[in-house]
Amino acid sequence: MEKGYSQNAGLYASFYEGVSPEQAYAPWLHLLPKPGAKVLDVGAGSGRDASWLEKRGCQATAVEPSAAMRERARELRPQSSVRWIDDSLPLLNAVLSLNEKFVLILLNAVWIHVSPDQRPAAMESLAALLDSNGVLVITLRHGPSPDQRVMHPCSAQSLERLAAEQGLKIILHADLPDLLGRDEVSWTHMAFTQAAGETDEKSL
Repeated sequence: MEKGYSQNAGLYASFYEGVSPEQAYAPWLHLLPKPGAKVLDVGAGSGRDASWLEKRGCQATAVEPSAAMRERARELRPQSSVRWIDDSLPLLNAVLSLNEKFVLILLNAVWIHVSPDQRPAAMESLAALLDSNGVLVITLRHGPSPDQRVMHPCSAQSLERLAAEQGLKIILHADLPDLLGRDEVSWTHMAFTQAAGETDEKSL
């Protein structure tokens, strides 16, 4: 996966930057944390979302295993104070070594790149990084891969089950069409929080 993104960093960066976070994440904007909160963007790509969260006053950390993508992100926003970390799922060892908790953890179109056998460990890592009052948001891309990137099928049911195994409950489920108008692509947005929490959102 990393090789594919590194070889086409400029192309993918342009693709990501073509859609605004407000448009892409409309179903769960009400779940965004208050300014000052620590947030984590896993598989941050061009840094679009991490920068957006930073501009909203959050302390943003971006995780991206592709050196070319990290470099492209810095070129796009040289004044950004987003903290970039070279790390990846399923273990996120570099992030875990920070001994920090995050009020928002975002994975946008990343879960498809995690192989099914690695997903339990990935969810365990994410749960360990989530603040007791935090929200984990995962967007699932459904549809064929348009290029050499490896994309594994994923379902809302399997994701919810893995989250429950780590003590997380679902608070939002939204099925959405592709914003770029691709008939073969659709999306599912899901949000989770600690099962002991009191947040309770209706599915959309």
